[in-house]
Amino acid sequence: MFKNIRFCVLGNVYAPKRDRFMPSPVKPTPSTAEVIATTARITGLSGVELIHPQQVTGENLVAVQAALQQHGLACASVAASISSRWEYEGGSLTADDPAVRAQAVQTAKNAMDLAAALGAQRIN
Repeated sequence: MFKNIRFCVLGNVYAPKRDRFMPSPVKPTPSTAEVIATTARITGLSGVELIHPQQVTGENLVAVQAALQQHGLACASVAASISSRWEYEGGSLTADDPAVRAQAVQTAKNAMDLAAALGAQRIN
């Protein structure tokens, strides 16, 4: 039943903790390449979940693909960042403001496209 278990890590575990309720700490946020390299050094991990748009975008997709290949990791999932930004304080997909909802939907669609390009079977 559990023969093919693989483990991954969410890419933001290395970053300073912040969200719409807590201001940013002083600690700098690591680059996507640093996140991938750090993850590759952890025994037993075979993948990383990357966050769109903070860690993976259409603009850095090729570099992310190269870093994953270089370090022998898979992209397990792409997390659509539709909760941690200030504009989502009142909700994202359920926001009263149609522009905020549209932005959240577009972010999720972009995450789906990026996940497909990275060979991930899911988004978060």
